[in-house]
Amino acid sequence: MESTHEQKHHKHDNTIIFYVLGGVIVTVVIIVGFLLYNRPNQIAKPMTQQQATSKQSNIEQMNTNEIAKEKEIITLACSQQYYNTVIGIPGVYYLSTEGEAPSTVNRVKCTIKASVDDNILVTEKITPELIESPTRKGVTFRCTTKGVKLTPNIPTKVTADIVDDLGNNVSCSRTFLLP
Repeated sequence: MESTHEQKHHKHDNTIIFYVLGGVIVTVVIIVGFLLYNRPNQIAKPMTQQQATSKQSNIEQMNTNEIAKEKEIITLACSQQYYNTVIGIPGVYYLSTEGEAPSTVNRVKCTIKASVDDNILVTEKITPELIESPTRKGVTFRCTTKGVKLTPNIPTKVTADIVDDLGNNVSCSRTFLLP
């Protein structure tokens, strides 16, 4: 006969085995459930020629619609203004203005000013490269300053005065709270 101590020790070994087996079974059930839940709903079937032609036609129609949505450039204009921080130099920023002009324009000049409370801090003149935009029948451009030192966390008004070689001009401004 086994002693009481040996019986308790034997029961303890069985308990550990049951816990380990239970843990393995629970893990397997979770993995199987995850794989079954996340399997693809359909297996991809090869397209017929008719489906492929229809899909190509839809893509061509979308491309035509996207081009039609782009408005023709008919006048000198500002598109957007933004800034970028100069990496590694706190408080120094590139100020940019993007714009557009009719294809008859050969040159554009930008004057970008940064001011706080009507006090002009920076003025920079830029002659940007003009980029043809055949789908819009005009040109686009981007005027970007060199890195300029400005005080962060103070509302800074950035104004861009743009003049083309035909005598047209436009001005746009935006206030930034620089980080």
